[in-house]
Amino acid sequence: MVLTEAPRYEARIKPPKGDKTIYSRLIRGDDIGSNGPLTAAWNKIKQFVRDMSGQRRADFFDFLMGKVEISVLTIPSDVDANSVFETLNARGTSLGHVDLIRNWVLSCFSEVKDGTRLNTVHTNFENAGNILGAKGNKVETYFRCSLQCRYGFLQKKRFYRDFREAFQKAPRSGDLSDYAYELVGGLGRRDSIELYRIISSGNLDSNLVIHLPRIPRKGGFTVLLRELQKYKVSHPLCFALLHRFMTATNGTKPEVEKEVGRSLRNLASFIMRGVFVTSQFRPSRIEEPLANCARDVFMGTDIQSLNIMGELRNNDKFGVISDTAFIRRMTDIEMSNNQKALQYLYGINAHEQRGSDALKIRGCSVEHVLPQSSTHWSGWTKFADEDPAAWVYRTGNLVVISQRENQSSAGFNANFAAKCNTLSNSALLMARTVAANYTEWSPAVIEKRSKQLAKAAARIWKFHGAE
Repeated sequence: MVLTEAPRYEARIKPPKGDKTIYSRLIRGDDIGSNGPLTAAWNKIKQFVRDMSGQRRADFFDFLMGKVEISVLTIPSDVDANSVFETLNARGTSLGHVDLIRNWVLSCFSEVKDGTRLNTVHTNFENAGNILGAKGNKVETYFRCSLQCRYGFLQKKRFYRDFREAFQKAPRSGDLSDYAYELVGGLGRRDSIELYRIISSGNLDSNLVIHLPRIPRKGGFTVLLRELQKYKVSHPLCFALLHRFMTATNGTKPEVEKEVGRSLRNLASFIMRGVFVTSQFRPSRIEEPLANCARDVFMGTDIQSLNIMGELRNNDKFGVISDTAFIRRMTDIEMSNNQKALQYLYGINAHEQRGSDALKIRGCSVEHVLPQSSTHWSGWTKFADEDPAAWVYRTGNLVVISQRENQSSAGFNANFAAKCNTLSNSALLMARTVAANYTEWSPAVIEKRSKQLAKAAARIWKFHGAE
C-alpha cells in the first residue's frame, strides 16, 4: 500500500478522540507500571502532544491515522520468530539481554490460553527492576547470577544466546510453558532478589538479614560479605549457598547452616588469597568453574553438595590453598596497589583489634613506614647500603592508619622516630604495635614483619576442611 491509497482503507484501530482513558489503555496496555523506560517514553509522547496547539494536534492525529503505514510481518511456522525479531531489532537500538530473554520466555505462552499466567510472568520480570532499580545493569547481573545457578556458566557477552541453548536443553517433565512459568517464578521471588541485592551491594538493611546464617568468625557475616561483595565472580556461588540455607527445612537447618557457613568462609579465603598473591587478579580464570559449582550447589539436595572445597582445590589457578606456598609468596610480594594493600592490612588489623570494624575501611589508608618519596630517604640511615625503592612496597613496610592521621609533610617522614610519634597514637592497633615493638626500621625488620603478616593472613583467610 502506498500513502496515496490510504483513504481507501479503513483503519483497524479507531481510538475514540473524546475518551482519554480508553485511548491511553489502547496505546499503553494494562500491564505497564508507573516506572521504567516504557512509562518514560509515554510521558515524553504526552508532553510532545500537550505542547501542540489545538489545530496542530488534530492535524497530527489525522496524519497518523491516514498517512502512517503499519506493517504486520507474518513468520512462516518453520522459521524462528525470535531470530527474526532479534535481526530486525539489531538494525535499531539494540535490546539488552534481559529484554531478549523476556521476549523468548513470553513466546512460550499462548495469549489465548495463558492470559493470566502471562501477566504473572510480566510481573516477575518487573520485580527485579522494582527492587534493584532501573539504573545501571543490576537487573541483568541479577538474572545472569540467578540463571547460572540453574544452568551453570553463561558467558557475559553471550548471555542471551547461552541461556537459550541451556533453556532448550534443560530436562523437563511437563509442558514448555509450565517450565518457563516455574523458572520465571523463581527469578521473580522477592526474597531471591533481595538476597542478590545484599550480596552485590553489601547493604545489610534488609529484613532478610535475620534469615541469613551465623558465621563463626570475627565480624561474622558482615565482614565476609564485605570481602566478597567487590568480586562478582563469587556472587553466583555465594547466592547458591545462601539460597540453600534460606530454603532448608527446619529439620536440616542447623546442619545446612554449619556447612554453608564453612563453604562461605572457604570461598572468601579462596578469593582474597587469590587477590593478594596476584599482581592483577583475573576473575575470568575461575569464573566458569565457580559458576558451574554454583549450579551443583543450587540444584543439590544433600548436605555433601554444599561442600565446595573439592571444587576450589581442583580449580586453584592461583596456587593459594597451600598455607606454606601462600606464606612464602606473601613474604616476598610487593604491594604497590594501595587498594589491595588496604584490604590486606585492614583485614589483619580487624581480626586482631576487636571493635575496629566500627572505624570502617573507607576511613583508613595505607601508610608506608619507609616513605615512598626519595626526597625523605636521607634520614633513614639503615637503608644507606640498600636501594630503598626495593623495600618501600614490601608488605612489612606497610601499616594501616586512619586517613586523618596520614601526612605527607617532611617532618612526619623525616625518620622512623618522627613517624612513631603519630603511629603510637593511632586509632588502629597495627600502627601502635609497630611504634611499640621497634626502635629502628631496617630491611631486616621489614623482612621479618612481612613474614609475620603473611602468617597472620594465612590464619585469618584459612580453609576449613582442606585436609
